[in-house]
Amino acid sequence: MLDAHSVSFGFLIVSGLLSLGLLGFAIRGFRRSHESGLAFVAGAFTIFAIKSFLVAYALRTGSIEHERLELVDAMGDLATVLIFVAPLFWPMKTQ
Repeated sequence: MLDAHSVSFGFLIVSGLLSLGLLGFAIRGFRRSHESGLAFVAGAFTIFAIKSFLVAYALRTGSIEHERLELVDAMGDLATVLIFVAPLFWPMKTQ
């Protein structure tokens, strides 16, 4: 039977890999269109992928105690959300 740590580890790895894939799409879109909003999206996916892999590593090895792991996870989520909404407050260039 699978324990919760193994299942969480698997979900985090899949989440990190999906984030890397979406990061690739965002970078490709930015290179084609040069829209600054896509740079923010790429940054958010980068943060989310790093957070996912870091939390997965910490779960597998026990290198970060639970309370601090929750803090790292929450800070990564907050950073991701803030980067996603940053283009709403960033002045866009007009052509």
